[in-house]
Amino acid sequence: MDASTIAALKHNPGQTITLYPSKVKWTLMLLFFSAAIGVGVVMIRQGEPIGWLMVLFFGLGIAASLLQFTGRGNYLQLEPDSFTIGTTWRKTAIAWRDVEEFRTVKIRRSRFVGYLLRGEAASRLARANRVMAGVDGMLPDNFGIAVDELRAIFEQRRHDAAAARMRER
Repeated sequence: MDASTIAALKHNPGQTITLYPSKVKWTLMLLFFSAAIGVGVVMIRQGEPIGWLMVLFFGLGIAASLLQFTGRGNYLQLEPDSFTIGTTWRKTAIAWRDVEEFRTVKIRRSRFVGYLLRGEAASRLARANRVMAGVDGMLPDNFGIAVDELRAIFEQRRHDAAAARMRER
């Protein structure tokens, strides 16, 4: 992520910005999945049936990788009054006012930005997520921004939206 985009995220809360996952990351994933399929094909030729499972599983990985390049994959849109998490199959818009807090969440060796929703905004699924992961939801990617910096940007956007609501009253 370039410095001008990060500056815009931090200092222009009235601007709508859409972020996409790193193309480099998904290119590397595509190469990994392709190599794994190659291993699966070799296994099939040697008469090992598990090779078929490898080809099927990593073939799905290739499909997911290709979706990232077509624009139908993950995205994150930040707007003055909400943010939208877009995935291949659905999109979810969340108003800044419905978010209680953004947190850094660690799952195994990976870190993500998670969020807690205010009482009424939290669905049953979100409450179940809170019990298991400590947050109601998470961003699906870090979009090329360091996790702590992305969390700070989201907190700043949340505070800016609250301040704008107070000025409107």
